Amino acid sequence: MSQVGTSHAGALASGTSRLSLVALALGVLGVAGSILSWDVLPGGGFVWGTPLDVAAIAVGATAVRGAAPSRGAAVTGIVLGAAMLLMMVVWTVAALG
Repeated sequence: MSQVGTSHAGALASGTSRLSLVALALGVLGVAGSILSWDVLPGGGFVWGTPLDVAAIAVGATAVRGAAPSRGAAVTGIVLGAAMLLMMVVWTVAALG
């Protein structure tokens, strides 16, 4: 017999860490917060993207240090967060220069 649906708990039990998924989600939200809000919302990417990017890096580092089963998602969250922080610094320097 085949199983019709799986629960979220079943997916977590199969080797995906909650911290890794949170880091990945924060990294993806940080991309949206950094790029999409740059010229649209007050404060731009600094106000909306920076907290998400820093959180993605912190949660991802915690997941990697804790030897999470799903390190790929944690590392992706770290890379996305760091890339968005670097992008904001480069854009700010370019705008001021």
